[in-house]
Amino acid sequence: MDNAYSIKGNEFVDAVLNTDFDNAEDYEHLLEVLDLVKIKDGYVLDFYKTRQYEYETVPYVREINAERNGYDMLWFMHSDEKDFLQGFDIPFNEMGIWQGYLLHILIDITPKDGHANYGAVTEIYGDADLYKVMGVSPHHDNDASDYKKLLMGLGYKPEEVREALKPIGSKPKDITEGLLQYIGSEDILPTVSIINDDEAEIISTFWSEFGGLIKETTIATRNGNTINFESKDQVVLVKYNCGICY
Repeated sequence: MDNAYSIKGNEFVDAVLNTDFDNAEDYEHLLEVLDLVKIKDGYVLDFYKTRQYEYETVPYVREINAERNGYDMLWFMHSDEKDFLQGFDIPFNEMGIWQGYLLHILIDITPKDGHANYGAVTEIYGDADLYKVMGVSPHHDNDASDYKKLLMGLGYKPEEVREALKPIGSKPKDITEGLLQYIGSEDILPTVSIINDDEAEIISTFWSEFGGLIKETTIATRNGNTINFESKDQVVLVKYNCGICY
């Protein structure tokens, strides 16, 4: 199950996850996914690591011929997110707001190392993302027909898919069963609602290994030709903590 926002979200996340941030010098392909977002003339999207180890990979906008940021510069010497989003023209309509939101969460899905992984998340835009969170693998010893039920659900009733999932995931049974409630559910799909000429609400779901399945409400506020985003509320749908200490 998906909608226009989840389709675009998955396309963008896939593009980010398939990017070699250690060697890439051009990130135009990421902006090609966000077809309604326009970077300011004379500027390019770029990324830097906050340090050599224990790093975050931070997006920023720079002039085309400007020197690239390096991890030898401390993170607090760089611009904040509002300055980052000022580098883009983002239309204030539903899909434009959603694409701007994807820029807003970009830092959450770029590569991290060590303690920075406490902030890593998996965006949940449909059943496939839930399967990934549960640790479903085609190499598991379970029968292939069960795996087909899990990943495709073709011709099966929802309760049959749930029963097939229960013994297969790598998460604890209670977590797996909690996540199963949202298989095939519209509750996990992202939505955008325009409140007035200058304000909108985004509802989206993500998974954190240190928090669980979380539905977040974010307020988008028009700021000239761009948009500011601020988290308003978070609701934990399935509580989980992996217990890893970095």
